[in-house]
Amino acid sequence: GWVGLWLSAPRPGGVRLTAALGGNRVEAQLTQELAYLELPVPPGVKGGQRLELVLEAPPYEPPNDPRVLGVVVHRLGFSPWAVVEGSTDDVSGLPRAIR
Repeated sequence: GWVGLWLSAPRPGGVRLTAALGGNRVEAQLTQELAYLELPVPPGVKGGQRLELVLEAPPYEPPNDPRVLGVVVHRLGFSPWAVVEGSTDDVSGLPRAIR
């Protein structure tokens, strides 16, 4: 199966993100535009088992603003198969780090 993430980084210049799931890692450059990433679920993982999804990116501290910001997770989903072109979750128009 696959875990799909719809992400963005609304900050000047974007950010480099590392996503990890059960030993699988992917890196992507995120910008203000919506991006889609897929991470494969490791073979042998069975229903009921827990996996940790880790997203790492440098924080953004806007000038004259006390907040420390990360990236935006718009949507997270799981598919037992890869997304098929033309499906209801068709993401063919979005940039992808891994397919």
